[in-house]
Amino acid sequence: MPWNNRQINQHIRAAKLLGTIKDETFRFLGEKKNVSEYEAMEFVRKKYKERGLWADHDPIIAFGANTSFVHYFPSQYSRKLRAGSCILLDVWARVREKGAPFADLTWMGFSGKRIPPEIEKIFGSVILARNASVRFLRSHVRKGVLPKGREVDAVARDILRESGYAEYFLHGLGHSLGLRSPHGAGTRLSQKKGEGVLERRVGYTIEPGVYVKNRFGVRSEIDFYIDGGKVIITTPVQRTITLVNRK
Repeated sequence: MPWNNRQINQHIRAAKLLGTIKDETFRFLGEKKNVSEYEAMEFVRKKYKERGLWADHDPIIAFGANTSFVHYFPSQYSRKLRAGSCILLDVWARVREKGAPFADLTWMGFSGKRIPPEIEKIFGSVILARNASVRFLRSHVRKGVLPKGREVDAVARDILRESGYAEYFLHGLGHSLGLRSPHGAGTRLSQKKGEGVLERRVGYTIEPGVYVKNRFGVRSEIDFYIDGGKVIITTPVQRTITLVNRK
């Protein structure tokens, strides 16, 4: 069901607040000595509460090899941040108001002063896949055509295939955003579950990822909705990996 104006505004507010929390979290990672994934997760949960946000379950924050697990969640015995580690932050929440939809954002960081070329290369391919998907959407929507979810997924998957990383893309490209959870009931941007067309005035994610088992993973996630002939991105858009220089 299409979102009304109030829900769109609620989503945009949540998306903006997630961007703020993302920035606060990366600052925390740079300032907190010997910080663990679990401590960082608790920091995010605290910020949700302070900002008037609610989430159905805990955010994902992973360091090092744990970033290679798509659905990793830290425990009290989680990994500590070390120099040379990838950082993956996946946050989702909605404002504490009736009928408010979720926003969902994933951001990559690296602990150190210089990012290894292999990670930079994979990050670049993920960003190319994300951007190609957005261009495909905008081109079709301008013409009044609402594509199927699987068609958008195929654009990103083709980019990662050309880069040699298709086998490491372990999930669909995106999903609709719900009211009770970040995963809504609408069509997915997916090979298997993306037969339906995208709807106007409903939020979706685009989140290509590459996961090299037991080494590292890279994901970029943004939110968007279609209104008339426009594709409107509501979250911050990552262009470079955020460096965390430990103090």
